[in-house]
Amino acid sequence: MASSPSSATSRDALPCFTAAELAGHIGGSDGGDAEKRILISVFGDIFDVTSGRDFYGAGKGYSVFAGKEVTRCLGKMIIGDAEANCGWANLTLEHVNIAKDWHAKYVTKYPIVGRFQPDEHFEIRGAAFEP
Repeated sequence: MASSPSSATSRDALPCFTAAELAGHIGGSDGGDAEKRILISVFGDIFDVTSGRDFYGAGKGYSVFAGKEVTRCLGKMIIGDAEANCGWANLTLEHVNIAKDWHAKYVTKYPIVGRFQPDEHFEIRGAAFEP
């Protein structure tokens, strides 16, 4: 079972990643023998899903989520990144609950290693999509 911060205080101490910084964590090689981490964000919690490389690695079914904030995508069950890195404030309650279920699954499986730092257009981008 993955570990996650036990309190808001410890979560606040985690590093913040902008969308551009998160985008650098999609796996692959670092030029040597080591494999780069694969990170995704759900509700602003950044999970290290590297151990799920068979799902999130290059060319795999969920690789489109690697290096992105994907709450909207998971909530709406979209296997694509058109709504990635976008706010979720206008999602329907049904979609929010689906995303919360995904978040709960990630918490049990992968460690939280950071917090997503949205840019000033994050919520505006989300509002542009159907809830």
